Amino acid sequence: MSSFNLPLYLIGRTLEGAGMGTASPIGRTLFTDVFGRKELARRMGVISGCAAIMPAVAPIIGGYLMIYIDWRAIFGFFLLLCAAYFYFAFRWLPETRINSGDEGVVTTRKVIGTYISILRNTHIGDMSFRTPP
Repeated sequence: MSSFNLPLYLIGRTLEGAGMGTASPIGRTLFTDVFGRKELARRMGVISGCAAIMPAVAPIIGGYLMIYIDWRAIFGFFLLLCAAYFYFAFRWLPETRINSGDEGVVTTRKVIGTYISILRNTHIGDMSFRTPP
């Protein structure tokens, strides 16, 4: 929304893509943890219906935002939508791992530590990011 150069734009779009790529698996996992079998089927039907309609509705909303405001308004709208989702998730989403011990708890510190160890690792399989001496 406010990138003034290509690298910042690419970083922002990469973060957006990573966030959107995790939405479906996290949502489905939460639903299976929270709802019983019958309620799960009903809720997944609603979610699937919304997911089927959105490719038709999103370009219409984006088009109106682009015509009447600016193309950056699309990203602003998306940011506000994400903020609303976060608010409602933190406000009303129940904890799904109540009866688990500490061994499997995922914390922000553990996630960041895992990402740092991945980024520090110079070998992925047989490929190396370092150039030979």
